[in-house]
Amino acid sequence: MKCFECEKTEDQIEMHNHHVVPRSKGGTKTVSLCCECHGLVHGKNRMSIKELTKQALADKKAKGFRTGTVPYGFAVQEDGKLIEEPNSQEVLSIVRSYRASKLPWRKICDVLNDDGIYNRQGRPWNHNNLRRCCGYGRSGKDEKAAYELFNTTPCSNPNERRKKK
Repeated sequence: MKCFECEKTEDQIEMHNHHVVPRSKGGTKTVSLCCECHGLVHGKNRMSIKELTKQALADKKAKGFRTGTVPYGFAVQEDGKLIEEPNSQEVLSIVRSYRASKLPWRKICDVLNDDGIYNRQGRPWNHNNLRRCCGYGRSGKDEKAAYELFNTTPCSNPNERRKKK
């Protein structure tokens, strides 16, 4: 494959597929451009895939489109706004009460699965996806948000929580 404009080949430089008509306007046809020529088309000196993705997501957000996954406990209306999803909110409430009584994540999963309460995909809960759905991610920021939601002790290392027991 070679660049449509400068004819450099993919073994010489990173190649991109440029949509002649933007996908947001229904375009499906692409031409191969090297990253330098592709950057020129978009008004930049050079563009990587990372930069293109960031720009596309920023453009979508600016137009009011939602990006990323929908948080557990919510659904998306036709206008793109989030609304609480009652059944999932009830599950979150159950988890909050178990966490308040210091029940470990794995035990909470066992209780939910035994009661036939499964995740959005209809599969049994495991402690990792339950923690993520409840706002406990990998960063300290997520832990602090989960603290506000679940009123538990935040810590950046999940193993510290086990040691405190």
